Amino acid sequence: MPSKKSRWSSKAFRDAYNARRRKRYAIDAAYRQKQLTLARGWRANPTHAVALERYRVKETKRRKKQWHNDPEYRRAHFYFQLSYRVKAFEMIGGAECVRCHVKDPRILEINHINGGGYQHFVKSKTKSLARELLRGDADLSKYNVMCRPCNALDYIERRFPDIKGLASIRWKKHPNGNKPPANLL
Repeated sequence: MPSKKSRWSSKAFRDAYNARRRKRYAIDAAYRQKQLTLARGWRANPTHAVALERYRVKETKRRKKQWHNDPEYRRAHFYFQLSYRVKAFEMIGGAECVRCHVKDPRILEINHINGGGYQHFVKSKTKSLARELLRGDADLSKYNVMCRPCNALDYIERRFPDIKGLASIRWKKHPNGNKPPANLL
C-alpha cells in the first residue's frame, strides 16, 4: 500500500500557505509583532544561534564556490544588481553622466554631490545606495549620476582644488552614439 503524502509535500499547498501568512503579516500589526517576538526568542536561544551561524558559514561557502565556478551566475548577479541601479538612476535624473553624457549603465555610478560617499558607505546598513534611493530612505537632491572616470575626476577636483579644470574626460564617438547596447537589460 503506497504511503499517504502529507499536504506539506505539495509545492502548491506550501506556496498558498506562505502567501496567506505574508498577507496577514503585512496587514495585521499584532500578528507581525508576535512573529517578530518569536523570531527574536528563537535567535536568542544559544543552540539556535550556533545552528544559525553554522548555516550562514555553510551558505557563504556555497555562494562563493558558485560565484567562482559559474560564470553564468556571476553574469546574472551583475545584471540583477544593474537593474536596481538603472531604476535609481532614473529617479535621480536619468541614466546619463551629467558631465560627459555617456549613457551606458554598466559604467555609471551614483555620485554624492558634496562628497562623503565613503562615510555614507560605512554608516549604511544595506551597502547599496541604489536600494536606499528606491526605498525612499535618501534625499535625491544630494546625488547625481556620473560615469566612473568623471566620478574619479570629480573626487580629485574636490580633493585638490588647485587642479580644477586642468583635466577632462572625452569619449571617442562610438558608432551607436554612446548609447548602451540594445541587449543590455
